Amino acid sequence: MENLWRISNAEAFGRMARSRGLGCEPNPFVTPVAIPVALPAVFMSSRSASWRRSGSNRLKNNSRLVLDTIPVLITSSRPDGYHDFLNQRWLNYVGRSLEDLRGWGWTGTIHPVDVEGTVDKWRASLASVEPFSHEARMRRADGVYRWMLLCAVPLGDRHGNIVKWYGANIDI
Repeated sequence: MENLWRISNAEAFGRMARSRGLGCEPNPFVTPVAIPVALPAVFMSSRSASWRRSGSNRLKNNSRLVLDTIPVLITSSRPDGYHDFLNQRWLNYVGRSLEDLRGWGWTGTIHPVDVEGTVDKWRASLASVEPFSHEARMRRADGVYRWMLLCAVPLGDRHGNIVKWYGANIDI
């Protein structure tokens, strides 16, 4: 029977990987508050090199499945506010492609009366590094505007630099 090791966090993964000569270091960006969803643990086998190599792909695919399945519109943005990820539920909700919405294209889904205030508040949060919270009307794929609660929080590295913003939009 193969020996299995449970990888519960980045530090444990780093210890296990170094003990097997894989040269992996723990990821300093992974914290318990980085992603507000529980992801399943990863199991690695000491006998299956191909399984170890494909393990990160399985976790990535499973993470994407979780992000696309939860009933919330999820975004991630670079430190400058450029949206680089919107989950599939977001894309389906507005009926547009990622290419259309990437960057600042998402503002085209905000009601014309609300867009200036939304962008101003988003830029203020980026500058102050304070969590973003704002209510605005967002256009669904069928053209109907719905009130949404738009929220985002920054993720910093160990030096205090913002490396990413993670957001959620909830139909209210």
